[in-house]
Amino acid sequence: MLRFLLVYVLLSLSGAFVACDAADEAPPSPDSGIQGVVLLGPRCPVVVESSPCPDKPFQATIDVYTADQSGKMASIRSGVDGRFRLALNADDYYLDPLPPDPDSPLPVGSPITVTVTPGEWTDVTISYDTGIR
Repeated sequence: MLRFLLVYVLLSLSGAFVACDAADEAPPSPDSGIQGVVLLGPRCPVVVESSPCPDKPFQATIDVYTADQSGKMASIRSGVDGRFRLALNADDYYLDPLPPDPDSPLPVGSPITVTVTPGEWTDVTISYDTGIR
């Protein structure tokens, strides 16, 4: 029991908990899932070769649903470096980036569908559009 409590406290402090809503699902396989980065861009109104303006990492919350969006599987938050990783069973999933500020229309995330294959980590890039043109 003490070991469980220690792990719980350490995970709580690190912010590593992922909320799961699907009680009927099998536990995720530790050797498969999604991993990737969240990027924010464009950041400059005009980009030229001599003055590049790359997208920057972005901290965001992403809801993960079954591919048909009938069941929410988890929510995950990327780190300040934009990176995230979530163990999932092999299947198709719909990733829905949440608005960072519900009262503002921008930036807006682009939802995507991904396929997780057994024994592999699927690399994902989530893009948030700043609206700068």
